[in-house]
Amino acid sequence: MNDLLAQGRAEEAERYAPREMGSGPMTLGPLIYGRTPDGQFCMGGPNAYGIAWEPGWPILNVDHFAATAYAAWYAARTGQPWRLPWEMEWEKAARGVDGRRYPWGNEFDPAWCHMLESHGQMPLPARVDAPTLDQSPYGVVGLAGNAQEFCADVIWEGGPPVSEQGRVLGATPILHWDIRVTKGGGFLDTVAWTRAGLRRGVLPFAREHQLSFRLARPFHSTP
Repeated sequence: MNDLLAQGRAEEAERYAPREMGSGPMTLGPLIYGRTPDGQFCMGGPNAYGIAWEPGWPILNVDHFAATAYAAWYAARTGQPWRLPWEMEWEKAARGVDGRRYPWGNEFDPAWCHMLESHGQMPLPARVDAPTLDQSPYGVVGLAGNAQEFCADVIWEGGPPVSEQGRVLGATPILHWDIRVTKGGGFLDTVAWTRAGLRRGVLPFAREHQLSFRLARPFHSTP
């Protein structure tokens, strides 16, 4: 966001900043981050509940447009084709080749991921680098708990169309209001929502206290 400010794109920075939900789907709520005297964004102080956002938490309270804008910014910054993952890519990363129920296997214990029953006190996010058993066969962590995650595609009834090799078939034009797929469980979710095969759909304007994103890129560039 501060980089956008430096480029003279203050309106975009304000739009993409983590915020509380507004009074309507397209209205901006109060900023969660603070501002320094010179206008730069910074980690804010305690909110109305006395909770201060910690730097190690996943990014939260951003919408799908902010997530895709960050992916484009990071891709340009690194020279790598970073983007949001497709739903089937996300699910394969979580379930491996055996179609397991959770990233670690088929049995569940609330101590194995960061969800509602994992907390002894007020439920809060965990650091993304905190030790956890919530790890897939590919070493991807935090897929069952801590934060739900936006995917790149819109939600399809029965799942996205795929080829026999499991590849998503074609790119469907995404409209401004199309419902986006989210995957994974969050720190406020019950066990039912931690299953890797579960999917949800949310408006692209949604900003939620446990809704985040992660980036993906192919191993090899495609023509």
